[in-house]
Amino acid sequence: MTKSKLRRIHIAIDPAVSAMVAGRTVRFVGANLLQNIVMIEYDITPPLMPPSVFGPHLLVLQVTDDVSGGRYPTTWENFPWPHITPGRTTTRLDRRPPPQATRLHVNVLALTPSSTVRSAPGHAIV
Repeated sequence: MTKSKLRRIHIAIDPAVSAMVAGRTVRFVGANLLQNIVMIEYDITPPLMPPSVFGPHLLVLQVTDDVSGGRYPTTWENFPWPHITPGRTTTRLDRRPPPQATRLHVNVLALTPSSTVRSAPGHAIV
């Protein structure tokens, strides 16, 4: 499949789903289904400063679906996209849901120094 024919679907979450995490408002605004991955989009208010892939990090997403067992592996947690809008952030799910899945279940966990071990920039083991 050529790059121009890759499957890309954007799903807007309207109205956005909001949560308070460590004194900040996190609004989940969408999901991008790319060829083999999913990007969960959320806005953090006030934005994390300075925006950097190396931190600060605010949260970890634990994602499952209604068909397969186990959590989705994630990378590039809290990846900033400040050129889209202040506070726009994504977490990458390293696989797409199977065709039979109808729901993604997203648990939001505040990231604390004791809740995660970083094995490399952009990778978290919870």
